Amino acid sequence: MKPTVLAPRVRRGVLASCVLVLLVCTPSFSQTPPQFQDLFNGKDLTGWVNVNTAPETWSFRDGLLVNTGKPIGVMCTEKMYENFLLHIEWMHLEPGGNSGVFAWSNADPSPKNRLPDGVEIQMLELEWPKLNTRNGIVPPVAYVHGEGWGVGGVKTVPDNPRGERSSSIENRAKGRGEWNVYDVVAVDGVIKLSVNGKFVNGISGSTRKKGYLCLEAEGAEIHFRNVRILELPPGVTTPEQTAPVRQGPGQADGTKFVPGRDLLSLHYDHAPDKDDGQSAAADRMILESLHGTDWIKAHVVAVSGAYGKNAGDFNGGSDIVMAAAWRDCGGWLDGHRRRGDVVNDLTRRWTETLKAGGDVWVKEGGQSDITADVVRRLRQQWPGLDTNARIHVVQHSRWNEDQTTDAAL
Repeated sequence: MKPTVLAPRVRRGVLASCVLVLLVCTPSFSQTPPQFQDLFNGKDLTGWVNVNTAPETWSFRDGLLVNTGKPIGVMCTEKMYENFLLHIEWMHLEPGGNSGVFAWSNADPSPKNRLPDGVEIQMLELEWPKLNTRNGIVPPVAYVHGEGWGVGGVKTVPDNPRGERSSSIENRAKGRGEWNVYDVVAVDGVIKLSVNGKFVNGISGSTRKKGYLCLEAEGAEIHFRNVRILELPPGVTTPEQTAPVRQGPGQADGTKFVPGRDLLSLHYDHAPDKDDGQSAAADRMILESLHGTDWIKAHVVAVSGAYGKNAGDFNGGSDIVMAAAWRDCGGWLDGHRRRGDVVNDLTRRWTETLKAGGDVWVKEGGQSDITADVVRRLRQQWPGLDTNARIHVVQHSRWNEDQTTDAAL
């Protein structure tokens, strides 16, 4: 391993950690020394999971991993890592571009944030402070040179405090069109960061010591290359210090709705009984108490008139209840008067969720005719989509199923 000359201003903790790593990584004569492993094969995303971005967000171009930055979200490794050395090279293409790498992440964003918990190491383009000046106040320049901090419920102790964050003690990052090199040492809740050949930042005392690695999309195109990891021996890590196992799209158990990722499609027939209106109002109250109105707007769609053979029994009085329950949180779709438009709207909403890595969960309070129309449309537009694994339908009762047309069944 090539020795690194440390800057005199770097804390003693950096030196101690690096010595520890050198000792750990120095093989005995009877052992094969550990080797760095490529985290990408240069062709596809084998070994990684697209958590909540679009399929086109990540691609390979001439061996480089290209991240469009849109939509905001992450992809994560399939496996967790505890103690490791990470080498990663990155280059921004746009002024003020924003991205980052997460260590020890849970890889399942919360309902209120598209980014996960973990320890984030920032990757910003040099013009970010100028472009994000507010009320004449320019953000600290050091922010763009590899700040690190605990995100969400993860707490850390900064080496070079800027509030709860740790800022680099030397500005070493390069601007757009130039490659930057990060070398990350992560051992036992301590992270040290080298930017372009010099250790300049770090955190310690992380409450999370094992989890997934994530790469971030946050609005701007960024390229990656030479992403490699060398795993070190494990330490003593409690369950509380370990990230929960992520619940990905199409997981084998197929039983968990992920609030920050999935879409809930609520279908009511309102034919012939009136109680569907009360069910719709109750669903709204329960969901609001659990997640709030903004979450409902982003993750719930409600449909009235989701009937099959019983179209002639539609109860028009239900419109009043639907309007009262849903008008202030995204509205509702009228399948009785605008059936074709509703199929189009549902196809669009479901597609957005599925392409962002989420699943669709259908509460079939009516018949399955509209659901079947949407699934047919998706299969035509997206032949490779596994609808059986990604779309989960819960039928209300045997009567509802009997009222579904044979073609829809």
